Amino acid sequence: MKAITELLRHHPELALFATLSLGYFFGQFKFGALSLGTVASTLLVGVVIGLADIKINPFTKSVFFYLFIFAIGYKVGPQFFQGLRGEGLQQAALSVIFCLLALGSVWGISMLLGYDKGLAAGLMAGAVTESATIGSASDAINSLNIPAATKDTAISHLAVAYSVTYLFGSAGVTWFLSQMAPRILRTDIRAACKQKERELSGGEEEHGAGVNVGFAQFVARAYRATDSRVVGHSVEEIERSCEGGFSVERIRRGETIIDAADRNIIIAEGDVIAVVGRRTSVVGAEAEIGEEVADMELLHFPLQTLDVVVTNKRTAGRTLRELATEAGRGVRLKKLVRLGQEVSFLPDTTLERGDTLQVMGMPRNVQRVAKEAGYAERPTPDADLTWLAAGIVLGVLIGIPALMFKGVAIGLGTSGGVLVMGLILGYLRSMYPVFGKLPAPAGWLLETLGLNTFIAIVGLGAGLSFVSGLRTFGVPLLLSGIFAVLIPHTLTLLIGKRFFPGINRGVLVGVCCGAGTNTPALLATQEAAGSKIPVLGYAVPYAIGNVLIIAWGPVIVNLIPTLPT
Repeated sequence: MKAITELLRHHPELALFATLSLGYFFGQFKFGALSLGTVASTLLVGVVIGLADIKINPFTKSVFFYLFIFAIGYKVGPQFFQGLRGEGLQQAALSVIFCLLALGSVWGISMLLGYDKGLAAGLMAGAVTESATIGSASDAINSLNIPAATKDTAISHLAVAYSVTYLFGSAGVTWFLSQMAPRILRTDIRAACKQKERELSGGEEEHGAGVNVGFAQFVARAYRATDSRVVGHSVEEIERSCEGGFSVERIRRGETIIDAADRNIIIAEGDVIAVVGRRTSVVGAEAEIGEEVADMELLHFPLQTLDVVVTNKRTAGRTLRELATEAGRGVRLKKLVRLGQEVSFLPDTTLERGDTLQVMGMPRNVQRVAKEAGYAERPTPDADLTWLAAGIVLGVLIGIPALMFKGVAIGLGTSGGVLVMGLILGYLRSMYPVFGKLPAPAGWLLETLGLNTFIAIVGLGAGLSFVSGLRTFGVPLLLSGIFAVLIPHTLTLLIGKRFFPGINRGVLVGVCCGAGTNTPALLATQEAAGSKIPVLGYAVPYAIGNVLIIAWGPVIVNLIPTLPT
């Protein structure tokens, strides 16, 4: 054991990557419905290995945290600014209310129990499960004009409080929002979500509850035109008669195959028509067109699946029905993704800037949708590191200036500056997709590796003082974490019900999941509701919650007067 300890001390890179490997490994295990999660697991593994007194340059910690915080801002930027106007205002207001209640709860509990700056910041990060708050609070602690030993103790207390309160903040709140929130609201969340689905579908029941019209329902058939309802009529008239149920893609006239891109083509008797669309509409078209024909050559045309990112300001704020009417001929929507979460889509679902539409159809048709909605996201591993690095540089620069008030530095801080630049560049990227490409896998790597490496270094540095701190503060901290997170969630639900009666109850619970940055709670709520409707309340609050809860790190450090002893 002594030899291993000496090896880790002389080669801290071994300790760091061992912490990442073991932390991620143990964090994937579930005990029933409970899961520690990779971040909390990495912290605890780091603490254990850190008992060997591992020293890692603080610069390394800052680098990885900047990568993480920039990637978060870049991802949520479009939804963050979208939430500041239009229909997102109510959700944004509730998100701000939740974040203020969370800050007030942590401050009140910390003042009542005499917690120091580190414990209070860790309570904020763990109870609301916003791990990045550890970074922003650590920056604030390191900027204080206090002895280095006191700073180290405060950061160690921060790690203790985070690890003790995180489990209930994640797993406990997942249970609370999915099972108890409907009782607090005195509502049947399943019925509420069904009602919202009916509203979004415009009364069309055939799509079902949040069912994605995917490939299995997208079929092609060939029919010989003999019926008077199609013979002598144009392609446009035929498609209009089926109300968008199918589109005419190709026509065989004698031995010649005609592409039906021109909707003014007149159908002649005996023409064989290749139609593509929803199964029910296509199969039923035989009664209106004529007998089905097994013409494999006519039906042999390519179908393309394309991811289209909504950036066009004319498209954002419109419904899927409106987009389909204008540009959706021959195209079916397979998936709608918002902030990395698949959203239930129905005809009256409103599109937001930054949404990704996965569409399928003939190449010319999906390209038309891409041109109308925004741009086509081509699968590529390349990332625009020029803008990534420049964004972090600018973020650090705007975060350095600070005002001094009674000996306390007040400003964005370097981490806050990087977050702000991430938000701005992410939003600009959604409007002008010619720069700053950050593919989803690259963003995921920056978030995951950046945050977990930062947390691993925090754990390694806190190892020696962690055990004594846990023994001293453990049980009171656990209870503090429970109250610190249940109070803002409960009050937000009640405020939403009382002052925002127009918000669907399923969406309201989704707002709490988003504002509390708790994705597991969202998934559990969807399962309890039997619907994806709660996702509609998740995106804007998640963006705002990420920004504000991270910003509360320095705020709570400056609000709490007590220094660790």
